[in-house]
Amino acid sequence: MRNRCFFIFILCVTLFSCFCGCKDPDLPYKVIGFNTFNADNTHFVTANAGDTLAAKSYAIRLEYMLQIDPSSGDINDDINCHLSNHITAFNIYSLTAFDAARPAHSSLNDYFLYADRSGTYNGNSTIPNMLSNHSMAACPSLSGPDNDHKRPFPSSDYLVLMFPPDSLGTRDFIIDLQFADHTKMSDTVTINLY
Repeated sequence: MRNRCFFIFILCVTLFSCFCGCKDPDLPYKVIGFNTFNADNTHFVTANAGDTLAAKSYAIRLEYMLQIDPSSGDINDDINCHLSNHITAFNIYSLTAFDAARPAHSSLNDYFLYADRSGTYNGNSTIPNMLSNHSMAACPSLSGPDNDHKRPFPSSDYLVLMFPPDSLGTRDFIIDLQFADHTKMSDTVTINLY
């Protein structure tokens, strides 16, 4: 009788821990490429009803090329993933003077808000906040055949310019990234500010 109770107890603990605590392991992924594009921001929404998109704001789409660690083994449809090499430094600047306070090559980080792939942002979506909580290049929800996840896949976030420049016209913006392992990536995007 004692062995039977012990067996039932062990079985219950095992089942409870599996049903209540088992989940797919977090799969490590990394950014293997980075490109920027001029983006339409008409679909953007703010997370708080009181926030409104500033007049004459512009968006830059940040396309990260992500790759799940190929040694991760089998992947099922319900995956959680984490960026194994998060972004530690992010800087956007213009090759020409933006306004009186920002000459050429000055950081414009505080002139932009960072929006997730759905275009949602709020007043807390500053570049420093997004860096500190590792929200840049977040893993999208993944579904489909397992082998699709072994290939590189894109994920997009956005920068929304919240302040107009002193002079309108075509402007080049450079975005520099640095990762925890000191890898650096950079890209340039041209936007016609009108």
